Amino acid sequence: MARTTHREVRLAWRDRLRRFHGVSMTVAQFCHAEHVSVTNFYAWRKKLAVDGDAPKDKPANKEGAFLSVNMPVLQPDVRVLLPGGAVLELGAGLSKERLQQVIAATVTATEQATAESASGQQTRGQRSNKQRLAC
Repeated sequence: MARTTHREVRLAWRDRLRRFHGVSMTVAQFCHAEHVSVTNFYAWRKKLAVDGDAPKDKPANKEGAFLSVNMPVLQPDVRVLLPGGAVLELGAGLSKERLQQVIAATVTATEQATAESASGQQTRGQRSNKQRLAC
């Protein structure tokens, strides 16, 4: 089997990076499809960019872009400390239906945690000091 030269590897990565810019995949998805590591992807992208040989970055995906949002910090109207250290914080604007959903979810989670604890499994609530449910 012939040995691949550095120039061939460099050209292959340049082509791979150009292909990446033509698809709508995350880096991880693309690397998986190309059978290369994410670490190598970023290393080659950086190396080729330093040499002026890399394609420009993709424009940001509008759906995945972050927007700056200013929201007032609200204090909960009701704060319930549950067994196991979980805290349930409820605002005054909570509808009756939403409150029923929160209570049902809390009961279900508590029952699951109790069952797991009884069987000797460590629950998420036992691993963290405090869980917060904000509504």
